[in-house]
Amino acid sequence: MFCTCGLPGGGDFDGDGDVDLADHLKFVECLAGPENAPSPTPPIPPQKCLDVFDTDADGDVDLVDFAALARTF
Repeated sequence: MFCTCGLPGGGDFDGDGDVDLADHLKFVECLAGPENAPSPTPPIPPQKCLDVFDTDADGDVDLVDFAALARTF
């Protein structure tokens, strides 16, 4: 069993049942910083980034969310 503690979508961006390097790469694409909407290239729908990685529900994917991903990873 894989831990998905602390992340709204579990941090499993690709839905393969674990949080691994593939998910980390998607996190990096979604990383936007304080109060900025995620805008990865190629575009991933911002809501997908928020649903999976916005741990503190503040509307962005930033270093606070990275800390939660690191704990889960």
